Amino acid sequence: MTGHTNRKTLHSSGQLSAAAELDGSLPIVKYVSNASRKYADLLSIAADLRSTDEICQRLVKCLEDPTADSVLIDALSTASLVRYARCFATGKRAILDPQRISHLPGDPILVHKYYKDLRDKLAAHSVNPFEETLVGLALSDPLTEPRLVLGTATLSGRHIAHDKHGVEQLGRLAREFLKSLTTEIEQCQAEVLAEAQSHPIDDLYKLDPLQFTTPSPQQAGKGRR
Repeated sequence: MTGHTNRKTLHSSGQLSAAAELDGSLPIVKYVSNASRKYADLLSIAADLRSTDEICQRLVKCLEDPTADSVLIDALSTASLVRYARCFATGKRAILDPQRISHLPGDPILVHKYYKDLRDKLAAHSVNPFEETLVGLALSDPLTEPRLVLGTATLSGRHIAHDKHGVEQLGRLAREFLKSLTTEIEQCQAEVLAEAQSHPIDDLYKLDPLQFTTPSPQQAGKGRR
């Protein structure tokens, strides 16, 4: 991996506030503070939730197609669970409180816990009830002598994906959590802007430009700073 941005492996997206959209040639600098970190975390979580919903929509289309590739269905199902569960994982990034959706009808917290637990089983635990390989023995006819062990037999089974209803339900959960973040994201953006505007403008022009640095292979084994 080289030190420049590889568009084939790194997807990037961004947005400008209404004022900054007036001129695409405006300088954009990197701003770091507690408020900006929180804002970045919320945007990152929102991206994961949006991705979960989009993956679920594509998975539904595959489930409706009798000729769909089972490998693709498996991959999409796993990806949707991983992206969803990331939003609630402890670590450097802020996490979502499942109680945000407790007002929904039924038992949304229990449903949420099911999908999160399923992700843990399928993506993190190689031995689990949803993925098993059993070994058996093939025996000769019990009424015929001599009775023999003729060979071995195996039986493998793995949870590939939910049915259409289950996939749509995960997508709805992601959309509800995303909806719960909308106001908080807007407030956080306003807080970052107000905070930045309180600094001497000349100091802000001295900040580094806003850009990605392609991570080296060694970064895969390091924690987030």
